[in-house]
Amino acid sequence: MEVNKKNTNKNLFSNNLIRIFVPSVILLLSVLSYYFYNNFNKMVSESIMRSFNSNVISDVYDLSFEQLNINIITGDLKIRNVIIRPKETPLTRYPYINSSFVLKTSRIHLNKVNLYDLLKVNRLKVSKIEIEKPEISILLHGRNPIIFPFKETGKNLEADNNKFKNYLESYFLREFVLTDALLTMEDEDAGMSYKIGALNISVSDLFLNQQTGVDSLSFRKADLMLNDFITNSKTGSIRSAKSKNYELSIDSLKIQQRPDTIDYQVANFKSQITDWEIFTSDSIYKIGANSVELSYKDKAIHVNELIMKPAISREAFNQQNKFQKEQYSITVKKMDLLNISFDRLKFNQKLFIAQVNLQNADVVIYKDKTKAQDLKRFPEFPGQQLSEIGIPLTINDLNISESTLAYEEKKTDGDLAAVKIGRLNLKAKNISNQTPDSLLSVKLNGFLENKVPFDMMLVFSYKIPGFSFKGAFKSFELTNLNPVIQAFAPTSVKKGIVDAITFSGNGNQKKATGNMEFLYHDLGLTIDLQKFSKFKNSLITFAAKSFLNSSNPISPEKPARVVAFTVERDVNKGFINLIVKSVVSGLKETIHPSKENRKLNHDSNRAVRKEQRKQEKLISK
Repeated sequence: MEVNKKNTNKNLFSNNLIRIFVPSVILLLSVLSYYFYNNFNKMVSESIMRSFNSNVISDVYDLSFEQLNINIITGDLKIRNVIIRPKETPLTRYPYINSSFVLKTSRIHLNKVNLYDLLKVNRLKVSKIEIEKPEISILLHGRNPIIFPFKETGKNLEADNNKFKNYLESYFLREFVLTDALLTMEDEDAGMSYKIGALNISVSDLFLNQQTGVDSLSFRKADLMLNDFITNSKTGSIRSAKSKNYELSIDSLKIQQRPDTIDYQVANFKSQITDWEIFTSDSIYKIGANSVELSYKDKAIHVNELIMKPAISREAFNQQNKFQKEQYSITVKKMDLLNISFDRLKFNQKLFIAQVNLQNADVVIYKDKTKAQDLKRFPEFPGQQLSEIGIPLTINDLNISESTLAYEEKKTDGDLAAVKIGRLNLKAKNISNQTPDSLLSVKLNGFLENKVPFDMMLVFSYKIPGFSFKGAFKSFELTNLNPVIQAFAPTSVKKGIVDAITFSGNGNQKKATGNMEFLYHDLGLTIDLQKFSKFKNSLITFAAKSFLNSSNPISPEKPARVVAFTVERDVNKGFINLIVKSVVSGLKETIHPSKENRKLNHDSNRAVRKEQRKQEKLISK
């Protein structure tokens, strides 16, 4: 019994000892752990500050943070409430620094920090840096903005006041991630401001290296995404621009900068921008697209739903211009730029595109003829206009398919006239300002008022201001053109069939000359005499005052009239006006020939009759 009692007392004592000792040990370990953790955190925090202060960046910028959490096992650091901002008074003056930035973030995550190096030598080595939802503001000055100090080439470091501070000569980072950053930037020299609602950046295997005479940067892969991007400009041709989303992906980039050159190598890069629009500085046009995709490897740019539309009404546009000026409205369903030589652009600053394809383009040109004509404006031909483009340019082939071109005009009497070409297809070759001895050729076909088929060939010289043209209209009923004829002239067609129209000619700075064969029969016109009194310089003048040939040829036995035309160029108008005047002159000469063309046709008929008699004699023999 006594033994059992002793055992019972012993067990009771042991249990009481365990109840007291174990919690005490746990409490003691917790206190020690807390003390050690806080002191270790303090040591790491101080090491981070010493690492920052050992770099010349600390001469210009301050770093502050409020809380640091460490995972000793993984070496991960979470730094909270971080602020990097310019010092009010720099410790050392760097005259070349003309710009600055401020970064504020609630959390920076440093992954796999080498704690030994950090505590021992104040060297911060990390595998990955993550910055979450920072607010970044950047202020840029000068044409060459510089934000941080750098090691100046050829400078004697022993004589440097900061010889005990480090420059960022070489640094490797496995991964850098910036998430949902709010960025604002002001470029005072360019007069531009930028705002990004959410900036996301991911860079892998980033390597920075600065050696004497050579600065280099490289990375394996980088992804950039901007959401809700807005920019405004006080100067230049663009007033504002915005985009819902922009993405850029770059594979394997290497850049080397020397005092006189910048070299770079890139395996591939792709970019895509969606729902973007630009307003011109004069607020006249809005330019935009549903999406734009660029691929360096594929050598291509693809654009969907491209637009260039007026941002103001026609009345407001006319009020802004003293003289006649065209207002454009353009939409393109799809545009592809293929086989772009990015290398030529990089090394030679020359833009070469093998092929440009536009599908379903819709172009409307409006002009107010109640305005005065600018007599100091002298439009050049396309060959000469291309030579004035600042960048060296070559486009081998331009193809426009299934498109529409409309011209609308407010006439001097205030009425609106319009003409439209539907189902338009165009092919242009050798669009260039690099081959002065070559030619620019353009082929097009379509349907005037969607009913009258035609085709045309144009060839422009780059060397001299001039071009040649050749065209044809296939058979159609003249009454199909009544909407156009009535809009531009005080007349309409009662009846008439065009069997064919073929014409050709040459134009230069002063005039155009050529020939036309206009085959038709049963022509009948109705003249509006009330409007005719105000109408001048037109084919209709001859129709009203002269006898018209109702057919060509006049009879099946006689040959068709082929006429020559000569028209003077209006030097204040472009080549299209010269072609239109040539066609109208050819039609006029066919319906009511001039003395010269009557003689020409008389000689032609006599030659035909002579040949016929010759053939008849041969047959009779």
